[in-house]
Amino acid sequence: MTVSTGLELGPDSDENTGGQWIKAGGTGRNTTVTANGRQIVQAGGTASDTVIRDGGGQSLNGLAVNTTLDNRGEQWVHGGGKAAGTIINQDGYQTIKHGGLATGTIVNTGAEGGPESENVSSGQMVGGNG
Repeated sequence: MTVSTGLELGPDSDENTGGQWIKAGGTGRNTTVTANGRQIVQAGGTASDTVIRDGGGQSLNGLAVNTTLDNRGEQWVHGGGKAAGTIINQDGYQTIKHGGLATGTIVNTGAEGGPESENVSSGQMVGGNG
């Protein structure tokens, strides 16, 4: 399945109405999310083997396994959400919010100049209390 939906309210807005919703007890497999599309995995739902690219986003309150983030693909792990085995390639981004969990994440920045340079555009941001 490919999800390509224009987002008007921002990639992680709860008011957005486009994309794929995976509800409690549901599973989405082998999905590609592109062109500002959004995949929402609610608590108790599972997404596996997903590719998020070209400005697409994945919002997790449930579980995502083996997600690949490419070319402005973003993943948000909310409180109670879990991301396992995420691969972050060049220009991909993962944000782990308070109470979220990411395990087995691989970061392949692809940026020139090393981690201290200003051109690193891939990565992982971890949030906590405060």
